[in-house]
Amino acid sequence: MRFITLIPFFFISSLWATPTDASKMMDALLTAYYPIQEQLVKSDQSEAQKLGPAFLQVLTESTSRLETTTHDSLLRDAQALIQAENLDDTRLHFMRISQTLISMIEVSGVDQVSAYQVRCECMQPYFPADGATWLQATEQIYNPYWGSRMLHCGLPEAEYSAAKPTPE
Repeated sequence: MRFITLIPFFFISSLWATPTDASKMMDALLTAYYPIQEQLVKSDQSEAQKLGPAFLQVLTESTSRLETTTHDSLLRDAQALIQAENLDDTRLHFMRISQTLISMIEVSGVDQVSAYQVRCECMQPYFPADGATWLQATEQIYNPYWGSRMLHCGLPEAEYSAAKPTPE
């Protein structure tokens, strides 16, 4: 399944004028994504949902630079996150957004915003067989899927920065 999700990103990477266009767009998306992640760490569904429109705004501004399937997937999941009826559903849509952004960052890298990719294998009963992944701004692990119940549960998988555009 991971191979299938990467195909559109290889196609889209050739559409950007320069590699930095893609990494700058990734920076903008991450800047809007991180506050949502931080609110889910606090298990604050309401605040996470209030931040969804800011993510949608960045996504709308990036429309012409994103492959249609990728854009539509992010748009659908961001709208579903905003409209979710409970915290579990909000986290499910956040997980889908995270998967898409991770696939994108693996191709584009970042320009100035750092990102740490983390996986929580404790999520296996609820999410994909290999657990759930997310991106966060800090090296210290803060789990958006478990919140205070398992705040620091997760394993670092990759670091992305301007000096390290691909996983370690």
